[in-house]
Amino acid sequence: MTELVASYNNTPIKTQDELEALLDEVAAQTPPSWLELVLAPVKESPFENTVLNIGLGRTFSSMSFYNWGSDGDGSRYDTAGTLDTPREADFDYGGTPTSMQPGSAIEVEQARAAVAEFLRTGKRPEAVTWTLFDQAHKEPEPFNDADWEEFDPEA
Repeated sequence: MTELVASYNNTPIKTQDELEALLDEVAAQTPPSWLELVLAPVKESPFENTVLNIGLGRTFSSMSFYNWGSDGDGSRYDTAGTLDTPREADFDYGGTPTSMQPGSAIEVEQARAAVAEFLRTGKRPEAVTWTLFDQAHKEPEPFNDADWEEFDPEA
């Protein structure tokens, strides 16, 4: 079994019981929230981590998987929706309403099974079907200020 860290409250998750308690806590929130689970140990740069995000609703969920870890390819995957509705919805992400990928709604039980699998394996769960997001993450280019013009409010 692997260890996860929940960015929601920076709690390490080592057991299925700890995971279920965290999922129950998040599911009880209003509005529904995104929960970010990072494969431990958490690296300093967020783009070096393997991350599973779950939008945990009461009647549906949505998930994203970021394959950025040491053996990852920088890809993002979203759940392939198994529910006709909703096509879009927002979840709270640290105080910011954040939209799920359109057409990615799945049953809550499917999402919970996938999260449990992620805890067991540390890999992208096979309990759900995934679609590859069409824009893989790329590290930003270093900022070059050689041609930067300072803003002059008087101009």
